[in-house]
Amino acid sequence: MAVQKDRGEFVVQNIRDTSDVNNLISMVEIIKDSEPRRALQVLEGVYDRAGNLEYTAGQAQIKYMISAIYKNLNILDSALIENQMAQSLYTILDNKSGIANCLNLQGSLLKRDGNYYSALDKHRESLTYFMHVYDTMGLIKSYNYIGLIQKNLSNFDSAAIYFMKVITFSEKIGFRDGHVAGLINLSEVLSKLNQFTDARMHLEKCIQLQSEGENMLSLAISYSKLAGIYYMEKNYTTAIQFYIKSDSIYQKIENREGMANVSLNLASSYYELGNINKARQYYQLGYKQFKENSDKAGILNVYMNLAVLNEESGRFSEAILYYDSSLNLAKRLNARDELLEIYFNTHLCYKKLGQTDKSLTFLTQYINLNDSIYTLEKARLINDLGLKYETEKKEAQILTLNNENLRKDLELHKALNRKNGYLAAGGFLLMLTIFTFIYFRLRIRKNRLLNEQKLLNAKEEQKLSSAKALLEGQEQERIRVSRELHDGIGLLLSTSNLHLKKAIDNGLDDHDVLNQAKDLVNRANEDVRRISRGLFPPVLQVNGLHDGIEDLLAEVDKIPDKYGSFFIKGEPIRLSETREIMVYRIMQELINNFLKHSRGDTIDVEMEYTASNLIIHYLENGTGFNFDSHIAGKSVGLKSIQSRITFLNASFDFISEKSETRIKIEVPLRGK
Repeated sequence: MAVQKDRGEFVVQNIRDTSDVNNLISMVEIIKDSEPRRALQVLEGVYDRAGNLEYTAGQAQIKYMISAIYKNLNILDSALIENQMAQSLYTILDNKSGIANCLNLQGSLLKRDGNYYSALDKHRESLTYFMHVYDTMGLIKSYNYIGLIQKNLSNFDSAAIYFMKVITFSEKIGFRDGHVAGLINLSEVLSKLNQFTDARMHLEKCIQLQSEGENMLSLAISYSKLAGIYYMEKNYTTAIQFYIKSDSIYQKIENREGMANVSLNLASSYYELGNINKARQYYQLGYKQFKENSDKAGILNVYMNLAVLNEESGRFSEAILYYDSSLNLAKRLNARDELLEIYFNTHLCYKKLGQTDKSLTFLTQYINLNDSIYTLEKARLINDLGLKYETEKKEAQILTLNNENLRKDLELHKALNRKNGYLAAGGFLLMLTIFTFIYFRLRIRKNRLLNEQKLLNAKEEQKLSSAKALLEGQEQERIRVSRELHDGIGLLLSTSNLHLKKAIDNGLDDHDVLNQAKDLVNRANEDVRRISRGLFPPVLQVNGLHDGIEDLLAEVDKIPDKYGSFFIKGEPIRLSETREIMVYRIMQELINNFLKHSRGDTIDVEMEYTASNLIIHYLENGTGFNFDSHIAGKSVGLKSIQSRITFLNASFDFISEKSETRIKIEVPLRGK
């Protein structure tokens, strides 16, 4: 035997062939979740033996398993390194499914580290590989990953589309676990969009599917999610019934984390019903369960809820004690949002107790922390600008050095030419005399032509300079107005909304008028944000061109029966801010033109990076049109595209037919 299990340990002896490697990998699969450290030790030994056998497929599988184990242990750096090794091995084997699985794992690691947009790129890349090999299970996983990230980014419409794809594909192949996961995730997204009826319908279908299966954990989650929807609809009695059902299943399968979360939700439900004693009882039970699980974030949640419960009951001294416990824990967890809430609420408690000095102390801490958070964000942006400045400075120094070397070379050539001229002057004196008259006549004619050409060039440069100044001025004005809307009016509206909410919560009588006023402020606030994003999208300045264009296509996805897709080829390179804005405006105008005039339903955008150019391939279906005739007419939008193409010194190829329009734009990577 190649493998033994002796005194609780796997022992790698003489692995003779690839079947021994596969058998051991299968045995490690059984223990990798319960005993991850021992699984890692065994896999490292088997990897070396597989290498001796030149069994590359086995090595790739082992590295992938090691990466997944490191992910579960939350050792992200090691997980990424092992994943890249696995992907390299799968690439050697041209195993597209293996490469796609590595990309999905890499995306989940990036997501866990907070790099959502990089994670999205990896999962979308995995889709391409799964499509090539018709791997439906792989597609389901990738769609689910993308949906979860879109949900985290609050792109709920896009998330719903991907979760519906998970459900559709899972139904086709009879994959019940995928079907259940898709229904649960879709219901959660729909509840975020306030579509509670549809969300309940999907969860009820999910519960019906699971009643025939054995996945008790998913059933418990489904009941808990259904209870959460009733809670959001303020049907607290029904919510409690489903939370109790969920809790009973969690107890059967001994899932302590689920039990603790249900206790917290039951406490909130009873609190909303006015049953303070029951609420306090479940908060205390939740505290005990979170403590048994060593879940500090859960304990912090309980502390803060108990503090609020005591504060609203008028027991300000007890509330302060809970806020004090919350404060110490929040500092250890570096939970800045919770710290802000604790400082502000503690300030209010001391104020109501008449302890002005302590109230002022906590208010000062709240203001300082709020300012420090703002300063950190500002410092990050300044650091990015600093890096950009240093890069441009180095490039300028290199250019200056090159120009200096060129000048020296020219002087050397001139000196050599003068020397040769002196030596040959005597021999050619007679010839020069004969041709002097002809030479001067030709020179006069040439100078006249050169002057005329310079004049024409100067006029063209003046036109181009004016166009550039106009375009840059327009963009700067857009940025200024956008910031004024967001930072000025938007802030005022948000503050007004907070005051209205506080007025409602404090029990003013005319709730209808206050609610209507609050709704109007919310609508105005949303309009300001929409206009601000339209003038200059913040995502373009913070995250760059890719995320800006992806947001444009995400807006297309939100329109019924309209779809947009976005892919990147090559190694992305950031353009200068002005050039990124110009490219973004071109894409914005093309997409707006599609939505206004085309009868099609799909836009595909691909950005390809080469050594010197950014190549954009744009494809839309629907009614075509004649670009040149529209330019010659009164199409302001297309003329703005033409102006920006000129500004970028880019090329623009256009093919429009009855059923589709293809556009290719090549933008030099270098430029202002």
